[in-house]
Amino acid sequence: MTWRTRTASRFRSAHEWQGAVLLALCAALWWAPGISVPSLWADEAATLSAVGRSWPDLVRLTGNIDAVHGVYYATVKVWLDVLPNSELTLRLPSLVASAATASTLYLLARTWLSRGSAALASVAFIALPRTTWMAIEGRSWALGTLVATLTTLLLVRWTDSRRPALLVFYAAMAGLGVSVNIYMAFLVVGHGVTLLMLRTPWRRVALWCFAAAAGGLIGAPVILRASGQRGQLGERASLTPLSWLVDVATKQFTLGDTPGDDWVPRLLWLGSALALGTLSWLVVAIGLWSARRRPSVGSTVAAWGLPWVLVPTIVVAALSMVGGNVYHPRYFSFGAPAFALLLAAGLVAIPRGRVVVALVLLTLTLPVMVSQRTPHAKAGYDYRDAAAAVEGSRAGDGVYFGDSPPARMASIAYPKGFRGVDDFLLRETPAQEASLDGTSEALSSGSVRGAPSRIWAMWSVRDPERDADESVFVDAGYRKWFQWDGPETDVVLWVR
Repeated sequence: MTWRTRTASRFRSAHEWQGAVLLALCAALWWAPGISVPSLWADEAATLSAVGRSWPDLVRLTGNIDAVHGVYYATVKVWLDVLPNSELTLRLPSLVASAATASTLYLLARTWLSRGSAALASVAFIALPRTTWMAIEGRSWALGTLVATLTTLLLVRWTDSRRPALLVFYAAMAGLGVSVNIYMAFLVVGHGVTLLMLRTPWRRVALWCFAAAAGGLIGAPVILRASGQRGQLGERASLTPLSWLVDVATKQFTLGDTPGDDWVPRLLWLGSALALGTLSWLVVAIGLWSARRRPSVGSTVAAWGLPWVLVPTIVVAALSMVGGNVYHPRYFSFGAPAFALLLAAGLVAIPRGRVVVALVLLTLTLPVMVSQRTPHAKAGYDYRDAAAAVEGSRAGDGVYFGDSPPARMASIAYPKGFRGVDDFLLRETPAQEASLDGTSEALSSGSVRGAPSRIWAMWSVRDPERDADESVFVDAGYRKWFQWDGPETDVVLWVR
């Protein structure tokens, strides 16, 4: 290689990295507005519950529940041991991870596509509602998506260069991915499907098998722990082929999780999500049809993108239809970069009007993105408002939390609002029980006999035990003094 060739290669490499960094910055600027507006919700309160305890207690927790989030919890614990807890500090790591994914996707797409098309793939990822949701979500989805993209990039580079070190790094990253999101084990299976689709020589497939097995061994401790923790997904409705198709077509990539209705009417954000899902999959289909008619770069992109999106969701859907339902759209957030890649390939394949189609797609994302940045955007949760209602408490007041689902998570999300009130039925704290919300004594006439004269009671609007609980308070001589009703939580001050 001459000095001119080396110089040109370095210039191209520097140019690619500059483009990747620029896209990451643009992504962060796009997502950041409104990051602190939504109230923390149950899942994010679970993160705070986990990271707010000692390291030994965190290990005990992940041995009992949430092993699949252990790596993420450890990362956020280090982060929040330095910075104060807030909506911003909790969600900022996800925003940074998502921005890094946008740049990594650009570098991955440049393997096959021009700079403009690779940038289009990154922009599509930035705009997808699943991405705009997980970029401000204090959970592990953004980190898992970054790891999935890096893992795929390492395998792609290995197939091109055959450097053994890349395969070693691939195995390590695959193991990390399974430790962050157990369903990423099926992404590795998808990589195997890709190698077969590309007619990779059997010797190289065998080497990949060794690397994949090594990654499985690295992630084995998490897999073994999580195998006995299926109950953490809760009781989910049975999965049918139709409900799965609806979730994949909309919630998985073009809606994110159901937002609130504060500023954007439900009809608008839901209609936009449905239209976006329909048009997006149509564009993807155009790209796949074009690749089939004229096999070239498009077929290679399809070989990498389709298994990344479909293999994990199909495998988990099949398992859910045979046994209990373990499918949830948010667990497949790591497929968003692949979907964006396929979407960009489809836009490039449109002979005329691609700019108009791209603008329509971008416009359809806006109502959904805005709805994700409203005060009750996290599935209607209102923990911040509920905690503010309790801030009117007096010294010596008690607090009662309904348990179906556990309303105590509000006090974990916003502890300031509950300072000075006595959780008089608490028997084991979350750390003592190695759980996320602790254990309470059952509410009964006996348990409230010596309770404070003023009790702040908090229930989820979905709590089926509320009427029975209120009867206990009335029979014990309490009367309602104040009531605050929110979209997810109700707060009542009982006085006797």
